[in-house]
Amino acid sequence: MVGHLVSLKWKYVQASFRRSIWAVIGLVIAAVYAVVLLAGLALGYVSTALNAPETGPLIALVAGSVFAIGWAVVPIFFSGLDGTLDESRFVLFPIKPATLQKGQFFGGFVGIPGIATVLAVLLGLIAYGSQPLLFVVYLICAVLGLATLMVWARLANRVGMALSTNPRIANVLMIVAAVLMMSLGFIFGGTAVYLSRHWDALLPLLPWLGVTPFGSAYAVPYWLAAGNVPAALGCLVLTAVYLVGGWWFWGRSLARSMANVGGSARHASAAQMAAGDLGLFARFPATPRGAVAARTLHSLLKDNRLQLLTVSTVMLYLMMTVGFPLIMSVAGGSVTGEVGFGPDPESANRIINSGVMQLFGFWMYFATVFTGYYVCYLVSYDNTAFSLHVLSPLRGIDDRIGRLWGYSVLAVPIVVVMLLVASVANGHLELFPVVLLHQLGVFAAAAGMGCVLDTFMSPPVAPPGANPFKNPKNNEGVGKQLLLMLSMAVVMLSALPGGVSVIVYVLLTQNLLTLVLGGVLQLMIGAGLLVGGVVWGGRRFDRLSSRMLERVARFKVN
Repeated sequence: MVGHLVSLKWKYVQASFRRSIWAVIGLVIAAVYAVVLLAGLALGYVSTALNAPETGPLIALVAGSVFAIGWAVVPIFFSGLDGTLDESRFVLFPIKPATLQKGQFFGGFVGIPGIATVLAVLLGLIAYGSQPLLFVVYLICAVLGLATLMVWARLANRVGMALSTNPRIANVLMIVAAVLMMSLGFIFGGTAVYLSRHWDALLPLLPWLGVTPFGSAYAVPYWLAAGNVPAALGCLVLTAVYLVGGWWFWGRSLARSMANVGGSARHASAAQMAAGDLGLFARFPATPRGAVAARTLHSLLKDNRLQLLTVSTVMLYLMMTVGFPLIMSVAGGSVTGEVGFGPDPESANRIINSGVMQLFGFWMYFATVFTGYYVCYLVSYDNTAFSLHVLSPLRGIDDRIGRLWGYSVLAVPIVVVMLLVASVANGHLELFPVVLLHQLGVFAAAAGMGCVLDTFMSPPVAPPGANPFKNPKNNEGVGKQLLLMLSMAVVMLSALPGGVSVIVYVLLTQNLLTLVLGGVLQLMIGAGLLVGGVVWGGRRFDRLSSRMLERVARFKVN
């Protein structure tokens, strides 16, 4: 039965290749990342074995501990991503908890992450290649380490599932996970810089990983290589305690969960509201447009998928307009070279390197375009609830204005605050009004395009109740996906007038009035595209709302 459960997991992995071309592309990218990681780790071991063989065991200890920590942390935030062998799927089958536990244990290694982890841990054998006895010891301890890794990963998964039952905690975990995922580049870069500067101070502390559940198994051959047999035996005892204790706790939790599958779940009671208090609906006019705006804003504040979208918008601004300048300042980078235009090339070079280009550069426009462009996702997030708009006597123009209104109540303040933060971070608070003039025009143009685009196609999103991080299945084929990418390019072109004014300001005039005029022109173009998009989108909504409902109702998750 255990072998059958593992084969089910393998068939699930194989089936993922046949779902869509995008699933295949995602798996290929993950495999490429895994190969690059393994190749880099192997080169590091080989280089260490040739130049400093005494540090190889420590690297094997640190690498094994890092992988184990990753497996223990990730399931807390992403406990619902892979429920292939979860007990809820086997409630109708006579499977004993002990049998399912073994199936989950071995099935956890099936897939790209599991295979890559096993290979990465086994690469540590290179560090002990010149010592046959320690080579064998590490091989045995690597098996114990991988077993402990999976046991604690499953325990972490159960913790994540327990936390996810509370909607508020689940939303907090989701937001933290989104922030961490979007900040991975900065985290890894900052960690690399810190380690390079403080490696000597951290070196004596690394062996303490051997007393944790993540590194105790790999510390056994490390201490044997260092000649400290008592420490090695102590770590071996700790490994046995962590493995046996973790397996016991996991088994008890799994048995309790299987006994209660399908039972009544406890839910937080709904908030009590005073009679006549309609919440957000009471804050908007009692008109069709006001009702749509209130419903849109309510979804943005309550739907965890749209909360993730909001967090992504904030993080995009922080990364593009604050993170990059900080990295450049730490690295001491600057743009050098002669500018061959304008009356004062030295002033042009000074402007380029002063932080002004961070406020008027491509990445600022990029972040704002994406923020406005997200309007076209609102109908997709409605899913079958969009039928409320289709079946009611709602005019298309009211739907378009209502959605734009409700979205802008939250999005526009985010844009304003992020522009203020970026202006302060780049040392040019005096330019905030001009930056705001440019970016509000860009936001309006992108939002106008979004009001039309969702009548042509529905960008795929995770359906209600699904994990927001799961990949939505594209039901409209590669052609529509390419159309979505092309529409993004068109939206980016709407920001061209403001970008041209920045180029003219830097290379030719170096007069602030140029930026002001460019901002006014961008605002006028944005207003025109916004009005045109709302009117055109409203007319198409009147004719095609039933087809829009048909598209969004087909959304599934890979």
